[in-house]
Amino acid sequence: MPTIEADDHTAAALQLAADTAGISEAEVVRRLIKRHRPEAAPKGDRAASATVAVFALYEGHRTTATYEPATHRVTITEGPLAGESYKSPSGAAISVVTHYRPSVNPSRSDLTFWTVSSSGELLQTLRRQR
Repeated sequence: MPTIEADDHTAAALQLAADTAGISEAEVVRRLIKRHRPEAAPKGDRAASATVAVFALYEGHRTTATYEPATHRVTITEGPLAGESYKSPSGAAISVVTHYRPSVNPSRSDLTFWTVSSSGELLQTLRRQR
């Protein structure tokens, strides 16, 4: 099996992304390559139609979703709320909090509630790149 050499900082970041997403380091690399390979991208405006896998950890529960940077829409893909779609990350965050802890104030910052699955970084990193 081929190996990839990485400096200590990069190796630590790769391990963090893998641990956070619950996948192997190889899968992190595979997803990054797939996401950025031009021939794998949908036709038309790639930026407008691309989705980003995200997740939230709340009260010991992992909720996975997709985020559409062009529209800010979040669609829950796994968990009790699977199939639900929200106009914004905050709307989705409120729904997750309400589901697991209905007695608490559900207001959450959408930018720190959701994590990008492929990188382990907060969703706010994508919003800053626009």
